[in-house]
Amino acid sequence: MTIITTTDYLSALLQTIYTVLVSSSIAVAVGLYLGCYLNHIENNKKKFIRFIYSILEIIVNLGRSTPFIILLIALIPITRLIVGTSIGVNAALVPLTLAAIPFYARITQSALKEIPLSVLQYAKSLGISVFQAYKFIFIPEIRIPLIQGATLTIISLISYSAITGAVGGGGIGQLAIDYGYQRFNVHVILITVLVLFSLVQVIQWLGNYLSKSLNIKLPVALFFIAAIISLFVYNFPWQHSNKNIIRLGVMSGDSAEIFKRLEPIAASKFGIHYKVITFDDYSVPNRALSDGDLDINIFQHKPFLDADVKAHGYHLKPIIKTFTYPIGFYSKKIKSIDNLKPHSIVALSNDASNQGRELILLAQHHLISLNKGTGLLANIHNIANNPYQLKFVTLDSATTPRALQDATLVAINNDFLKDVHLRADQALLKEKGKNNPYANIAVIKDKDANNPEWKQWRAFLHSKYAIKIREKYYPHGEAVPGW
Repeated sequence: MTIITTTDYLSALLQTIYTVLVSSSIAVAVGLYLGCYLNHIENNKKKFIRFIYSILEIIVNLGRSTPFIILLIALIPITRLIVGTSIGVNAALVPLTLAAIPFYARITQSALKEIPLSVLQYAKSLGISVFQAYKFIFIPEIRIPLIQGATLTIISLISYSAITGAVGGGGIGQLAIDYGYQRFNVHVILITVLVLFSLVQVIQWLGNYLSKSLNIKLPVALFFIAAIISLFVYNFPWQHSNKNIIRLGVMSGDSAEIFKRLEPIAASKFGIHYKVITFDDYSVPNRALSDGDLDINIFQHKPFLDADVKAHGYHLKPIIKTFTYPIGFYSKKIKSIDNLKPHSIVALSNDASNQGRELILLAQHHLISLNKGTGLLANIHNIANNPYQLKFVTLDSATTPRALQDATLVAINNDFLKDVHLRADQALLKEKGKNNPYANIAVIKDKDANNPEWKQWRAFLHSKYAIKIREKYYPHGEAVPGW
């Protein structure tokens, strides 16, 4: 089991504080202005102003109604345009901020509705401009709901920050998911929950205190100053990675741990220096590589790469075969596949990288049949015949082991076998190891294919050191050299 140190927790906590502090500062400032503007033009009769109001209403409603994970992925091109990268902690700032702005704008607008329109008319009669009315009358009047709304926004961003692991956003939430939930490590989950609970309690206490305070200008100013300083410190030149270090993208879990452990060996024995960047979402590493945010990724097989290249037009090239991880079906309800009964529940992975393999494995054992011409990336819609009338449930690959108590057959990725105390040789159905089309591959951009340094990578990935550590993490034939 991976040991998480105090330094790991502290680093993750600082990442969370950084992303939430910066994104909430921008969101509150912009959301306050947007909310005031929406309130001001809501009853305007001019057609052009009504059109502007309708457009802003749609944008605000769209931002509030879109699930954050979808917004996170959809905003990748905009994220890269703004911060220059689609991965990492800074990349998480853009979706977090854009998700919070409509939320706080609506809070502001709702609070302003409680102030009678006659107050603005009276202010105008005294020669006070609209800007001055909002600054000196309206905003001070709704100070309490604004502070409470800002507190709620910050707490919401803390929960959102856990999802930014899909783009390698880091933070305490990603630590909980990658090393707690996915690794079945209750200890990590309890500590991270305690840390997040304490953080939320502190923020809620500060929010309650400020809402009762008569003078909030200094605390608010300090909050924004802290955000500016943290943004400067985190992105100061000394924080930038050495350009000679290869950026390696992998999925979180054992693969990431293996490459982190191999770093000193790669440097001393092969002269290779790299930095591991982890992801939780299979759809992101190829995009990150194509966009130039990675130099190489190792997480997929050739059929998945081919489909991704065809769908998105990426100019990517496989250069090295690594290991095959034969996928299998496991059960705690039956001892043999011959005991499988009609209408049994079968748990499959919901990602294209694994689901096709699982369905083909079922078809090879005549439990289902697939439509003629179905390729290596089959999905449940390609099932032509289901003689056992099996009921399929699709889950995240990290979640399928949790279905062992409920489903009769469960497809489990080798990354999660030891976490549920299973071995590959206990599978009721299992892929073959050798000559398997699903060997993982190292992938680079087409234009980098002639770089001679990849020869060293081949030697490194096929070395006795790589094989030995893989066997330690994946015993009992769970990782087979695919070259």
